[in-house]
Amino acid sequence: MRDRRASHRNNRRQEPRYPGQRKAVVRFGRKQGTVIDVSKGGIAILLESRYIFPGYTGQIDIAWAAHGFFLGAVPVRAISHYLAVEEPLHPGLATRCGLAFDVLRVPQRFKLDYFIWLCNHPRR
Repeated sequence: MRDRRASHRNNRRQEPRYPGQRKAVVRFGRKQGTVIDVSKGGIAILLESRYIFPGYTGQIDIAWAAHGFFLGAVPVRAISHYLAVEEPLHPGLATRCGLAFDVLRVPQRFKLDYFIWLCNHPRR
């Protein structure tokens, strides 16, 4: 069983991760947070909530106002969460959540690719 978990972790990390610049905003249900990093397989967010546990499913919206970017109704599944201690951008109780993307529609995949490109080429 241990080998299966290790291979799952390796498969999940096959896509490179890109920093989210902490300027992109994520809305998950009624909670709002910031993007820590993103890949084609998932996204890590910082959120003021303690109630998103591994296995939880839902949808997120990603917005980055400086670039006029919006990607809505992205299906995700929570795969990890832990408290982020002493997080300056979130003075409340902040949680770092790892979310895996579920099946994306074609337009969502294109917009996600564009979002990843924006994370690598922020405006100066």
